[in-house]
Amino acid sequence: ADAIILLNETNPEKISRFLKKEAFLLRAKTKISRLYDLLDGKSVELKNEKLGAVAFCGIAKPERFFESLENIGIELKAKKKFPDHYAFKNRDVEKLIEISRLKNSVLIATEKDAVKLEKFGNLFAKQKVRVLIAEQIVDFGKDESVLLERLENLFKNEVEDAK
Repeated sequence: ADAIILLNETNPEKISRFLKKEAFLLRAKTKISRLYDLLDGKSVELKNEKLGAVAFCGIAKPERFFESLENIGIELKAKKKFPDHYAFKNRDVEKLIEISRLKNSVLIATEKDAVKLEKFGNLFAKQKVRVLIAEQIVDFGKDESVLLERLENLFKNEVEDAK
Protein backbone atom coordinates (compact mmCIF):
# COMPACT_ATOMS: atom_id res chain seq x y z
CA ALA A 1 0.00 0.00 0.00
CA ASP A 2 1.09 3.58 -0.63
CA ALA A 3 -0.59 4.92 2.47
CA ILE A 4 -2.15 3.52 5.61
CA ILE A 5 -4.48 5.22 8.05
CA LEU A 6 -4.19 3.66 11.50
CA LEU A 7 -7.42 4.02 13.46
CA ASN A 8 -7.71 4.06 17.22
CA GLU A 9 -4.28 2.95 18.41
CA THR A 10 -3.73 0.25 15.80
CA ASN A 11 -0.23 -1.16 16.09
CA PRO A 12 1.72 -0.34 12.88
CA GLU A 13 3.74 -3.55 13.20
CA LYS A 14 0.59 -5.53 12.41
CA ILE A 15 0.49 -4.07 8.90
CA SER A 16 4.14 -3.28 8.14
CA ARG A 17 4.53 -6.22 5.74
CA PHE A 18 1.87 -4.69 3.47
CA LEU A 19 3.62 -1.33 3.15
CA LYS A 20 5.85 -0.12 0.40
CA LYS A 21 9.14 1.27 1.64
CA GLU A 22 8.09 4.82 0.71
CA ALA A 23 4.56 4.50 2.12
CA PHE A 24 3.37 6.88 4.75
CA LEU A 25 1.35 6.26 7.89
CA LEU A 26 -1.33 8.51 9.29
CA ARG A 27 -2.94 8.16 12.68
CA ALA A 28 -6.58 8.92 13.30
CA LYS A 29 -9.27 8.31 15.89
CA THR A 30 -12.97 7.99 15.53
CA LYS A 31 -14.96 10.23 17.79
CA ILE A 32 -18.56 11.14 18.28
CA SER A 33 -19.35 14.45 16.66
CA ARG A 34 -22.98 14.64 17.73
CA LEU A 35 -26.02 12.71 18.85
CA TYR A 36 -29.29 13.00 16.97
CA ASP A 37 -32.78 11.63 17.39
CA LEU A 38 -33.60 8.65 15.16
CA LEU A 39 -37.18 9.81 14.60
CA ASP A 40 -36.79 13.51 13.84
CA GLY A 41 -33.08 13.88 13.09
CA LYS A 42 -32.67 16.77 15.54
CA SER A 43 -29.36 17.11 17.34
CA VAL A 44 -29.22 16.59 21.08
CA GLU A 45 -27.05 19.03 22.99
CA LEU A 46 -25.16 17.21 25.70
CA LYS A 47 -24.78 20.41 27.71
CA ASN A 48 -28.53 20.51 28.25
CA GLU A 49 -28.99 16.94 29.40
CA LYS A 50 -27.38 14.48 31.75
CA LEU A 51 -27.89 11.35 29.71
CA GLY A 52 -28.21 7.89 31.12
CA ALA A 53 -28.26 5.44 28.26
CA VAL A 54 -28.61 1.90 27.11
CA ALA A 55 -26.09 1.60 24.30
CA PHE A 56 -26.35 -1.13 21.70
CA CYS A 57 -24.71 -1.95 18.41
CA GLY A 58 -24.03 -4.59 15.78
CA ILE A 59 -20.47 -3.68 14.86
CA ALA A 60 -17.12 -5.50 14.85
CA LYS A 61 -15.64 -3.72 17.88
CA PRO A 62 -18.52 -2.68 20.16
CA GLU A 63 -16.27 -1.77 23.09
CA ARG A 64 -14.84 1.15 21.10
CA PHE A 65 -18.35 2.49 20.59
CA PHE A 66 -19.23 2.14 24.28
CA GLU A 67 -15.96 3.79 25.30
CA SER A 68 -16.52 6.71 22.92
CA LEU A 69 -19.91 7.35 24.52
CA GLU A 70 -18.41 7.32 28.00
CA ASN A 71 -15.65 9.67 26.81
CA ILE A 72 -18.24 12.35 26.03
CA GLY A 73 -19.89 12.01 29.44
CA ILE A 74 -22.72 9.58 28.83
CA GLU A 75 -23.44 7.25 31.71
CA LEU A 76 -24.01 3.79 30.27
CA LYS A 77 -26.55 1.98 32.40
CA ALA A 78 -26.44 -1.06 30.11
CA LYS A 79 -24.59 -2.27 27.01
CA LYS A 80 -25.96 -4.71 24.47
CA LYS A 81 -23.76 -6.26 21.79
CA PHE A 82 -25.13 -7.80 18.61
CA PRO A 83 -23.08 -9.57 15.92
CA ASP A 84 -21.48 -7.39 13.23
CA HIS A 85 -23.96 -6.49 10.43
CA TYR A 86 -26.84 -7.73 12.57
CA ALA A 87 -30.37 -7.43 11.14
CA PHE A 88 -32.49 -6.33 14.10
CA LYS A 89 -35.72 -8.19 14.66
CA ASN A 90 -38.93 -7.06 16.29
CA ARG A 91 -38.16 -9.08 19.45
CA ASP A 92 -34.73 -7.39 19.72
CA VAL A 93 -36.30 -3.95 19.59
CA GLU A 94 -38.97 -4.93 22.11
CA LYS A 95 -36.27 -6.20 24.49
CA LEU A 96 -34.25 -2.98 24.06
CA ILE A 97 -37.37 -0.94 24.82
CA GLU A 98 -37.94 -3.02 27.94
CA ILE A 99 -34.35 -2.52 29.12
CA SER A 100 -34.61 1.21 28.38
CA ARG A 101 -37.71 1.45 30.57
CA LEU A 102 -36.19 -0.59 33.40
CA LYS A 103 -33.08 1.60 33.38
CA ASN A 104 -35.06 4.83 32.81
CA SER A 105 -32.71 5.63 29.94
CA VAL A 106 -32.58 6.59 26.31
CA LEU A 107 -31.31 4.12 23.73
CA ILE A 108 -28.17 4.98 21.76
CA ALA A 109 -26.98 3.21 18.61
CA THR A 110 -24.43 3.74 15.85
CA GLU A 111 -25.18 5.34 12.48
CA LYS A 112 -24.47 1.99 10.87
CA ASP A 113 -27.28 0.46 12.94
CA ALA A 114 -29.61 3.43 12.46
CA VAL A 115 -30.30 2.36 8.88
CA LYS A 116 -31.57 -0.98 10.18
CA LEU A 117 -33.59 0.61 12.98
CA GLU A 118 -35.57 3.09 10.88
CA LYS A 119 -38.19 0.46 10.08
CA PHE A 120 -38.97 0.24 13.82
CA GLY A 121 -39.61 3.99 14.12
CA ASN A 122 -43.35 3.52 14.69
CA LEU A 123 -42.68 1.04 17.48
CA PHE A 124 -40.26 3.42 19.22
CA ALA A 125 -42.73 6.30 18.81
CA LYS A 126 -45.69 4.25 20.03
CA GLN A 127 -43.72 3.12 23.08
CA LYS A 128 -42.45 6.69 23.62
CA VAL A 129 -38.85 5.54 23.74
CA ARG A 130 -36.18 7.95 22.60
CA VAL A 131 -33.50 6.52 20.33
CA LEU A 132 -30.38 8.58 19.75
CA ILE A 133 -27.85 7.94 17.03
CA ALA A 134 -24.16 8.61 17.57
CA GLU A 135 -22.64 10.26 14.52
CA GLN A 136 -18.94 9.51 14.33
CA ILE A 137 -16.20 11.25 12.43
CA VAL A 138 -12.56 10.43 11.78
CA ASP A 139 -10.26 12.92 13.49
CA PHE A 140 -6.76 13.06 12.00
CA GLY A 141 -5.49 15.54 14.55
CA LYS A 142 -2.08 16.91 13.53
CA ASP A 143 -1.87 14.41 10.65
CA GLU A 144 -4.75 16.08 8.81
CA SER A 145 -2.48 18.62 7.10
CA VAL A 146 -0.18 15.79 5.95
CA LEU A 147 -3.14 13.90 4.50
CA LEU A 148 -4.47 16.95 2.68
CA GLU A 149 -1.04 17.76 1.25
CA ARG A 150 -0.60 14.18 -0.01
CA LEU A 151 -4.06 14.14 -1.57
CA GLU A 152 -3.49 17.49 -3.22
CA ASN A 153 -0.22 16.25 -4.74
CA LEU A 154 -1.82 13.02 -5.87
CA PHE A 155 -4.66 14.79 -7.66
CA LYS A 156 -2.32 17.40 -9.08
CA ASN A 157 -0.20 14.61 -10.60
CA GLU A 158 -3.30 12.83 -11.94
CA VAL A 159 -4.47 16.02 -13.68
CA GLU A 160 -1.03 16.64 -15.18
CA ASP A 161 -0.81 13.03 -16.39
CA ALA A 162 -4.23 13.33 -18.04
CA LYS A 163 -3.08 16.31 -20.14
